Parts: sequence; C-alpha cells; structure tokens
Amino acid sequence: MTGSSECAAQANRLAKPDLALRLLLASTLDEARGLAIEIESVSEQRKALDRALLVDAVEALSDPALAALPVVVLGKQGWHQGVVGIVAGRLAARFGKPTIVIGFNGSTGRGSVRGPPGFPLHDALSRCASALLGFGGHQAAAGVHVEWGKLGLLRDQFADACVALGASRGLSEKAPIADVLLEEDEDPFKVLTDFERLEPCGQANPAPRLGVDGARVRSAREVTGGHLQLEIDTGRALLRGFGVEMGARAPAVGSRVQAIGKLRHDAYRGMGAVELKLEALEGC
Repeated sequence: MTGSSECAAQANRLAKPDLALRLLLASTLDEARGLAIEIESVSEQRKALDRALLVDAVEALSDPALAALPVVVLGKQGWHQGVVGIVAGRLAARFGKPTIVIGFNGSTGRGSVRGPPGFPLHDALSRCASALLGFGGHQAAAGVHVEWGKLGLLRDQFADACVALGASRGLSEKAPIADVLLEEDEDPFKVLTDFERLEPCGQANPAPRLGVDGARVRSAREVTGGHLQLEIDTGRALLRGFGVEMGARAPAVGSRVQAIGKLRHDAYRGMGAVELKLEALEGC
C-alpha cells in the first residue's frame, strides 16, 4: 500500500482533504482501516487522472510548432485542476523547459507552473501579467488564473519572457552532470548520510547528484505507471534505481550502465535501504 502521507496528499488533490483529517482522528482500528482503504482508492483515481492528462499533453506536443518552442504552455477544457501541477512537473523534467499546464472549466482555467531547477518562474510570469487574470507563487513553482481566449497570448508572452531570462531549447542542450562519483568501496547509505549534512536542500542549495560509473546491472524492468526499476551492483552494495517514466527503456538496458541521480531513503524497503532517483542513464 502506498505510504499514508502520500495517499493523504493525493486525496487533497481531488478535493477530499477531510479523509486525511478523519484518518488522523480515527478512534478505532476498524475506522482507521476503512478510511485508509478509501484514501488508497482516491489515490488510484488521482494516478489514473494524471496519467491520462500526461498522455494528452505529450500528444499535443507532437505538434512541431509547439515542440519547437522554448516553453511548454498547454491547456484544455476538462483537465482536472487537482493534478495539473503533477503533470507540469513531469513535463518540465522530461523536456527541460519552463512549463504551464492549465485545466479549463468554461471561460477560465487554473494552472500550475514548473520549470528546470533554478529558473525564475515568478519573474517570467511577471513579464506576461497582461495575459493573466492572476498569478502567485515563487521562483520554483507557481499558479496561474487564465481566460480561455488568452491561452495563445500567454504562450507567446511566456516564451518571450523565458527566452529573455535565459531559457534554452530543452534537455537536448544540457544533460545532467554528477557532482560526485560513487567509488566501489563506498556504502550508498553512508554517502546519503553525508549528503544529509548539506540539508536543507532547495532552489538555492540543490541536492547533490551522484554518479555511478560502469555498474553491473542485476535487473531492469518496467513497473506500474511506466517507471523503470533498476538494480545495480556498485561493488560494495546493491543499489536500486528508480526512473520516472523511463520504463520503456528497460529492454534496452545493457549489462553495465552509467547512472546519474539523487540518493534518497527507500521507505518501501526500509532497514536503511536507499535508492537512486535516476535523472540520466546510459550504457557503457
């Protein structure tokens, strides 16, 4: 079962925050169990919604005119406003571009804004305020209120603003670079413990990227949601890698890989387990 805090957050995205509160206040095990099952069901609904929206968004970006832009600005009638932030984040990570995804309900819509690490999203939105009914947030994440008839204007103004602020054409121009390489005799858990001394991490203090060079692959498979689950032998330990939406690459993973990503605790396995959230993966 998905972690309770994550599931509760997903219930909130579908406008059911009372479920999480009722779970916290439950006075009996049976009551708590029933609420947990209901929250898990809502979480599955959320996953289905954001998967469908992501498919729609990626299909829209098959339009060469949209794909050539230095930004992603998409909106559609009926897109659920509770999951646009998740999809915006995934598109920004996949394409390396400042991204706005808007769910419209009639003449207006609300959307979420995400971008590559360090890009000043709030500054960009300030430059296209005339195309917005309103906006708020900060440099790393924001929200917008938009008229349906101004979606194209917003796309144009946001593209101009982001170019003026240094936006590139996407990930093809800049691959992730490791801050440090894992040595064969190093324990990934000990490395993560050392990294945690650098916290809190955020926009001005990004979490370090770890590189694993020439590691032997024990297994690679696609898991639910289209993600990649990888198990590699680093020399001293087995390290699990998790690649968001990289599942289709599983059959092509060779016997050895170069991987770059961010270490994190593996809450599912526990007992001091860690995993590498993959950002780049290449065969040796």
